[in-house]
Amino acid sequence: MTLTRIGSAADDIANFLSAILSEGGCAAVICNTVRRAQSVYSRLRECDIVPPDDLILYHARFPNGWRAEIEKRVLSRFGRDGARRPERAIVVATQVIEQSLDLDFDVMVTDPAPVDLLIQRAGRMHRHDRPCRPTPLATAQLALAYPLLDERGVPQWDAGDAYVYEPYILLRTHLALDGRDRLRLPSDTQALIGAVYDDEEPGDLATAMAAALVDARSRSIRGDARATAEARGRMVSAVCDERLLDHRSALLKEDSPEAHDALRALTRLSPRGVTLVCLHAIGGGLMTDPDHGLSVDLDQPPDDAVTRALVAASLDVSSWPIVHHFVSQPTPTGWSASAT
Repeated sequence: MTLTRIGSAADDIANFLSAILSEGGCAAVICNTVRRAQSVYSRLRECDIVPPDDLILYHARFPNGWRAEIEKRVLSRFGRDGARRPERAIVVATQVIEQSLDLDFDVMVTDPAPVDLLIQRAGRMHRHDRPCRPTPLATAQLALAYPLLDERGVPQWDAGDAYVYEPYILLRTHLALDGRDRLRLPSDTQALIGAVYDDEEPGDLATAMAAALVDARSRSIRGDARATAEARGRMVSAVCDERLLDHRSALLKEDSPEAHDALRALTRLSPRGVTLVCLHAIGGGLMTDPDHGLSVDLDQPPDDAVTRALVAASLDVSSWPIVHHFVSQPTPTGWSASAT
């Protein structure tokens, strides 16, 4: 497959796709954050590159029911059989299409990511035999939407990229791919992963790049140390440890909204989140869907059908202002009385 680099701005992505899809084709744009995906999707919608129904936004923060419907739509159009494959289409997504889903695109634009994930993403191109791919896309094309280089020639990662992925690994990935205009997969896979993750760092670098790499590695080590310290602080003691008898009762209330974050058990290092149920105010009442949803009375325990509809209308949110607002709100009377 060919490897190209384009700017990271939404306009850069729009210009690239407008040109590459001139004779048709199906493209994926993989963004590292939901906010970034929404921004790129909005710009592509304004540019009218593909029919509105063939421009799809897909990420993990849709309500569960909506997300399931979008996934079905994506699989039916870009899956193995391709029975409903459009002539020209774009899917703007986050990492939800990176794994598990058997999808096949002609061309892909991707935000910066560790090299192993870039290889994983590239595996969603030309995955199945297609007798009639557009001529410009007869060969798979992976476009890296990279940020601008500073005056030293060092990439300046977007805050979202640096939040999701370790900047040190992003920088080593940048160096491993620098100068390449083609990837031969799977034959290049082992060498590329070794170039990024081997203990021996790249040599013969310009002074500024070498300094940037040292600084990024130092920050990575400090971050690992902080994460290790936090994990040790939250680790559950062995059942035979007498300290369990001395723990404060607050440790037994980790599900309480008032409990301090330090008292909460975690399975991953991630911001505290809250699950919200999206309901629609219709005619003075609440519905799970404006067209064919079920009526919801917050003062009554939901039955099985309403409970399933509420789950389908729910989504997880981790934005701190939203979390801070909703964790302080009282639970609806009917929901408090329900075991589900």
